[in-house]
Amino acid sequence: MKSVSLLFLLFLTGVAGTALAQPNPAAYTVQAWATVQENPPVITLHWRHDPRAKHYEIFERTLGDFNDWADIGPVAGTDSTFADSSESTGVTYEYEILDSAKSDSVYAAFGFVASGIDVQLPVMQGKVILLVDKTYATPLATEISRWISDVEAEGWSVIRHDVNRTDAVTAVKALVRQDYLADSVHVRTLFILGHVPVPYSGDIAPDGHTPGNGNHQGAWPADLYYGNFYTKWTDVKVNDATAGDARNQNIPGDGKFDQDSISTPDAPEELEVGRVDLYNMPSFTLSDTALLRQYLDRDHAFRTGTFQAPHRALVDDNFGVIQYEYDVPSSNAWRNFGPLVTPDSVVNSPGSWFSVLDSTPYLWAYGCGGGWFQGAGGVGNTANFATQGSKAIFNMLFGSFFGDWDVTDNFLRAPLATSYGLTNCWAGRPYWYFHPLGMGQTFGYCAKFTQNVPEGPLYITNDRKHLLFASDYIWSLSMSGVHVALMGDPTLRMEYLSEPPSALSASVLANAVKLTWNAPSKSVPGYNIYRAAHTGDTLIEINTSLVTGTSFTDPAPMNDSDIYVVRAAELTTTPSGSWWNESGGVSQGVTVTLSGVAQQPSVPDELTLHVEGGFLDIHVSRTESDAIHLGIIDETGREVARIVDGWAPTGEYNYRVSTAAYPAGVYFARLVSASGIETAKAIVVH
Repeated sequence: MKSVSLLFLLFLTGVAGTALAQPNPAAYTVQAWATVQENPPVITLHWRHDPRAKHYEIFERTLGDFNDWADIGPVAGTDSTFADSSESTGVTYEYEILDSAKSDSVYAAFGFVASGIDVQLPVMQGKVILLVDKTYATPLATEISRWISDVEAEGWSVIRHDVNRTDAVTAVKALVRQDYLADSVHVRTLFILGHVPVPYSGDIAPDGHTPGNGNHQGAWPADLYYGNFYTKWTDVKVNDATAGDARNQNIPGDGKFDQDSISTPDAPEELEVGRVDLYNMPSFTLSDTALLRQYLDRDHAFRTGTFQAPHRALVDDNFGVIQYEYDVPSSNAWRNFGPLVTPDSVVNSPGSWFSVLDSTPYLWAYGCGGGWFQGAGGVGNTANFATQGSKAIFNMLFGSFFGDWDVTDNFLRAPLATSYGLTNCWAGRPYWYFHPLGMGQTFGYCAKFTQNVPEGPLYITNDRKHLLFASDYIWSLSMSGVHVALMGDPTLRMEYLSEPPSALSASVLANAVKLTWNAPSKSVPGYNIYRAAHTGDTLIEINTSLVTGTSFTDPAPMNDSDIYVVRAAELTTTPSGSWWNESGGVSQGVTVTLSGVAQQPSVPDELTLHVEGGFLDIHVSRTESDAIHLGIIDETGREVARIVDGWAPTGEYNYRVSTAAYPAGVYFARLVSASGIETAKAIVVH
């Protein structure tokens, strides 16, 4: 590990000057991807072979479980694959691959893959808070309403607040905090739309421009302030008015906060935050209102499958290795792109951002070079984005100054003002983690994931520090920094299937409900059908296999009101794994009056569920002999436990399931038989 003095020298170099020439920054990563097999279940990791490797070490854990990794390696240095047959279908795992290219105990490169087999994403996504700059509320009313409809169709609930540009950031945060505290289990994401007041915090210079070296040290924009509720945000300590730009000057009581970083894990970022702010971009001929309208149109087109780009990535690296092997900005691209598009689909072309992207669309593009507020050397400037365009949907850029994005014609925001860009981030200090996108996670998930990586050796848990502390270039400068920000809609995924089905209608036939709908314009393999008691209630999947036609009959509707949702679905296979990709849904409510004293005479089985002494107790009474499927469903509508899947004669059945492994919340038992489908509800409280 390099000494503190060497790290200090690294920061003094900044990222605006000429980089020290070093060979192939891709060699500082393990370029990994995965393939999967369903029966028997096998996840096979692949990586670009490193002829220097003495051996590889492989670790695994469930994605989102930030406890210690399980060591499932090592692998010989001559190998470039590893087959893991120990995993279950339906679960997303996370793998880390370490390359011992320097010695048996020092790992010179590393990579990450999220993978799984037949993974089903949550039906209910949670709640997203939408903060709208009031300036746009009226002129963009149609586009904002359409965005709300789009995300609601995907399973989000939207909480909207319209705020003034002149509001205090503390007042804006109070709105967000109130929503979070009212429902911290479900409030997940914050989307900032427009020039909502910008929080500033810290006395930092993550681009290395400290006093005497351009002096960009001070407070930087800190949108994560809005999504962080456990850091003690103060404005009493920092007293630094030396920065060349008054925005960065930070003195006690000026409304800019003291904190340089969030204190993970004691005070992690709680919300997934992203912003689309196209205010003050005069290089573009369109007004900020028109630019924002263009973005929302593009957001809608991407969600509905009508705006796409080939699955390939561009790397425009004009830095190489900056200093002391710690700082290899483009390694962030090489490490992320493998599990998203495969290494074979990554084009290495320094100095060619606009010459390539003017005419050739890419799903991803990464560029870095000596920077200023409106550009990066070897990449281009904001005027290039305005006049030439840039056909990359998802972007990562890095260079001095422009990571401080709240300025005129800012280069970090520029890709979102084009006719292609949907996201961007300042990727290099720290490194960003986008590998979960390959398994259907959102950009907001990855932003929060990145912000909560703690300071210290990159992404390493305590029990393995002895393996990695000696490594020279796995550190990520400015980790947990308050400046880490996502430019773009945080609810977006990387992959979408198609537009939703349309024209859903429901008709009551005796004690059944028949649904019919129109197929989307793009051919899809089939549909999933969901039902809830009322709008906003938990959706429960009621089909037992993919519906391939455009009609479905629910033989066991609930009495009175039902809400039905139909979504197109397809098993999507990426360079990470396989997961069920669903379109947005089309919904329809229907009132059902069931005949007969028994309410549901066509469903003879009885099902009850209640919680007692840390257990879910399920009782089933069967009056017929046939095959049944009995499972436990969580609040997202997904099955978390399978109790019975087979033949069940007539009789009484009792099942007891421990709740120890289940988070507090609402759960359902779902019984499927030839007679129909029944559900029962219980609440788990720990």
